[in-house]
Amino acid sequence: MNRRPTIDPTRPTRDGEPVRLDCNQRTSFFANVFDENLRDTLYYRFFVDYYRLEPEDILAVTPVELLPRTTGARVASFDLTVNNPILLERPSDVHVVELLVADREFDDSNPDVDPSSVGRVVVEGGLTASYTWSVYPIECD
Repeated sequence: MNRRPTIDPTRPTRDGEPVRLDCNQRTSFFANVFDENLRDTLYYRFFVDYYRLEPEDILAVTPVELLPRTTGARVASFDLTVNNPILLERPSDVHVVELLVADREFDDSNPDVDPSSVGRVVVEGGLTASYTWSVYPIECD
């Protein structure tokens, strides 16, 4: 039986508050990702403000492949700075960083995909898991 991947975010921790981005440094996002189906290859994408992106920008986010492991977690990671163009469009807003993990390859060539699901569809039989961080950029002087 195929089981959904699971995500255990490790850094940054947010305690219910948005993650504050430092003006002069990058912030690294890390999560341990697991799958009870030990032979599954996992694929992940990080999105920044998915709901504001154009489809071609979403599809430009290349999935990362994590090979099967017989024990333990695999690590998904992503670096973000306040100079990210998406954050610069609305520097005083709270933004959303999302980790999307799939146990099958992403099916980016599917012409029947609903526009609100671009970049999120996996090949038939695949399952996904998602985790989000709220992010608040600090404006630089």
